[in-house]
Amino acid sequence: MFVVQVTPMSKRGLKGTLSFFSKTKFEVGSVVTVPVRGKATPAVVVSITDVRTERQELRESSFALKKITSRTSKRVLPSAILEGLRDSAIYHALPIGALLAHFTPSVITDSLDKINNAPVTEERVETTSDALVLQAESEERVRMYRNIAREAFARGTSIILIAPTSIEAENLYEKLHRGIEEQVVLITSSITKKAILSIWNRATTDPEPLLIVTTPSFLAIPRSNVGAYIIERESARTYRGFEQNAIDARITAEYIAKKQGARIIYADFPLRVTTRNRLQRGELEELMRMQVSAQNRTPVSIIDARKKETENQIPKKKRPFSVFTEQAEHAIRKELERGGRVFVFAQRKGLAPLTVCNDCGTPITDPSSDTPMTLHKTEKGNVFMSYRSGAVVPANISCKQCTSWNLVSLGIGVERVIDEAQKLFKKYQVFSITADNASTHSKAKKIQKQFFEISGALLIGTERALPYLTEPVDLSVVASIDSLLSISAWRAHEYALTTLFYLRDHTQGPLFVQTRNADSSVMRALASGNPTDFIREELKEREQFGYPPFTTFIGLTWTGTERAIEKTNEIVRDVLKDWEIIGPLPPRYIGKNRYIARAVIRLESGKWPHHTLRGELLSLPPEVHVSVDPDEIV
Repeated sequence: MFVVQVTPMSKRGLKGTLSFFSKTKFEVGSVVTVPVRGKATPAVVVSITDVRTERQELRESSFALKKITSRTSKRVLPSAILEGLRDSAIYHALPIGALLAHFTPSVITDSLDKINNAPVTEERVETTSDALVLQAESEERVRMYRNIAREAFARGTSIILIAPTSIEAENLYEKLHRGIEEQVVLITSSITKKAILSIWNRATTDPEPLLIVTTPSFLAIPRSNVGAYIIERESARTYRGFEQNAIDARITAEYIAKKQGARIIYADFPLRVTTRNRLQRGELEELMRMQVSAQNRTPVSIIDARKKETENQIPKKKRPFSVFTEQAEHAIRKELERGGRVFVFAQRKGLAPLTVCNDCGTPITDPSSDTPMTLHKTEKGNVFMSYRSGAVVPANISCKQCTSWNLVSLGIGVERVIDEAQKLFKKYQVFSITADNASTHSKAKKIQKQFFEISGALLIGTERALPYLTEPVDLSVVASIDSLLSISAWRAHEYALTTLFYLRDHTQGPLFVQTRNADSSVMRALASGNPTDFIREELKEREQFGYPPFTTFIGLTWTGTERAIEKTNEIVRDVLKDWEIIGPLPPRYIGKNRYIARAVIRLESGKWPHHTLRGELLSLPPEVHVSVDPDEIV
């Protein structure tokens, strides 16, 4: 009889280890199934001892150990990957079990009897892992991936290419497997369970080098001879989990690569601001000379939506507000008439993401950073809030341009765009891809296929639709980018920039962008095709306001009733009393007697992970969710 200590693999992040009795002597590092709160849960064995050596402690224990009835166990992950996940757990201030659950799909842990044991990795001294960047547009990146794969195969090593979404992984597979079909495999959650198990087992046993194209969910696939991990489109927000723990797959991949002695390659155009900062500081190196400007010949037109009248022409009556400007509407109609395919991007965010002057069209902006402010309702009345600098301005202000009090809140959501497009372009097929009508990959792919099979078609979509532009469209129109600039994220400008450059890269004809901030740094960068100045200005501004990468934010969020929120507030203040904590901020009502509260700890760059602070964060109640460098801090 043995006493087995295990770490449950749970996304809820169960803290610490659990002990069980077992007749079977399981291997340390293997995965077994144990009962946790009445539910069968996969867990990793961290230690096993003979019950005779623990006899005295067991007698004095105040509780009885449960028995592991399952005899099935498998070594799911090699030790190098486990070590990388452990380091990532330390960085994210989470239990290792949360990382194990996040990067080991349930289809694997539910089929322990059908998978092979992961290869055993030998003990080794820490090796140096090259960290590289590849800034180039999509076609050039694909060409480089082919070269990297050929070089790796010649050396007998494998490549793991990680795409942010299933559709992008499928598209990369189609472009890369020709000519080397036997050595390229695709594994995503969108393929069948049987196919997943087959590819997982092949990864553990096939001696031939492989190019494995996958998504973040399968980041920990147990391949022992990996020479490089490639993070394709590294700016994609899907790399950072939208669940409560917000685990960043890019950071985890770098930890795993380091433990395996493999290269990590961040690829995109443009690269993230933090990635460029790391390059400047010498933490990363260029894989090849960076592409500075967009090479495609897509003409970009920045349309100032404030100019409602055509130049040199005064209309008889004021034109009612429309989603499309006259210029954009004319371009769409002309393209549809000639049988082209048009994509319209719409950002759905809030009821009043933007407030403008109804007389001159000037938006309400942050006095310090000149970014759009969002209208919020508070107990003391309505205020304009900037998620850029934290500035708060009373709602009873006048237009800074013409001093008019005639302000109006605008919100160009995707539903409004669809309705107006259907009225304006009745003769043509109008498709849409949003989180509502295309909640699954199969639904979105079906709509995408219909769109690309028809000439003279219009596709309207949110960020959800972007990866499904697997073929270049003839014309792209951004209905409004201003609401994206004013979302509750301090990275809002960067998100807007990467979205617009992605559209530019996937449009073979003109790109029209309607905005009330035509002079912003984002628009200047898009128009020129060169993001360098934007990145320089963004880094300067982040340093001025003390934002990452010049500091590290440790964000805390918790929800509950008003009374429960106040109780948790007191615990947070007490546990973190030795740290400079901003908050807890006043709770915000989110519906059904539920509130959300936030707090943030700001640390100097290089001070995280901090052993003492991490321990205190792990001691907080389970309803307090910890996130490193979260998008939202207020």
